[in-house]
Amino acid sequence: MKIPEKSHVKFSVGRWAAGLVLIASIAGAGFASAAERNLGTRPADVPADYVITPFGYFSPACVQQIHSGDQITLDGGIQRITGSLEQRKICSQDNFTRDGVRVKPDGRTLEGKLARTMDGNSGEQTKAVHLQKIAHDYLAYGGYITSQPMGRIVASWNVPPNPRVRSNQIIYFFPGMQADTIMQPVLRYLGKSNTWDLSSWNCCKDGTVFTSDYIPAKSGDHIVGDTYSTCKSGVACNRWNIDTKNITSGRSVRLKAALYAKMKWICGGALEVYNVARCDEFPDGGILTFSDISVYDRNMIRVSSPPWDSKGPDAAGLTPQCNYGAKTTDTSVTVFY
Repeated sequence: MKIPEKSHVKFSVGRWAAGLVLIASIAGAGFASAAERNLGTRPADVPADYVITPFGYFSPACVQQIHSGDQITLDGGIQRITGSLEQRKICSQDNFTRDGVRVKPDGRTLEGKLARTMDGNSGEQTKAVHLQKIAHDYLAYGGYITSQPMGRIVASWNVPPNPRVRSNQIIYFFPGMQADTIMQPVLRYLGKSNTWDLSSWNCCKDGTVFTSDYIPAKSGDHIVGDTYSTCKSGVACNRWNIDTKNITSGRSVRLKAALYAKMKWICGGALEVYNVARCDEFPDGGILTFSDISVYDRNMIRVSSPPWDSKGPDAAGLTPQCNYGAKTTDTSVTVFY
């Protein structure tokens, strides 16, 4: 039986006159205006040595790799598998969102607003996510806010074909969870080497980004991303695993994160890009589906019908103009580009 689509928002340069409903402008939240948003350029204020992450631009000193068996401690230190404990490294450098908004190590913009957050103050059980509340410039996504304590999200997808044109582009696909911290199993494409890889990420304790080791992937590989509490069912948990698995190759990576925050935003799937100047620099085919998505509450009871809200960008003036959008079912999120 075909599962009915909950929503389908799609954008392309030639369809504005058809009266499509546009997503609210993100300029009011400190982003560059739509007319200034060029996916192929690096924001002018970002230092040249800053590296690209799924959360924006960070100083290399503020990105820490957590190897297999290591674990992030509650205070941001690293418990190595060898038994040694590395004290938390304080990141003193500002970081930047994808659109160049400067963010202090405490996660706030120069105006004092939390940069990587969402409007989760409502007492409603669920609430639609509006793009202007999310500072990572997800180009297309399906997600929702909930006041219900969550325990897990798992999703599957296949690595898409490589782009037809290689440049310096970096492209991320991921599901995940977010509160004051962000947890994501990530598929990445690097145009410089024309390769795909997989890793697990956690952001941003005192301005620091944590990443697992990387494992290779290739077009057609079947991927599973699994983010879950490791505590007893029903217990508020500060121990989480972020597993990214290449089912085709049999390899996987795990990032053990320590955090004490109720997950408020559930992301079934998202697309984020850097240094994309042309539509043919996206993966060929223009579409990726996150399927077999299962969301569980803190009691590990499956959410039967997640209230996904699917969004594309405020695309007026966005460069390049491609076929951006998203659609959802109970168990899938499809992103278009």
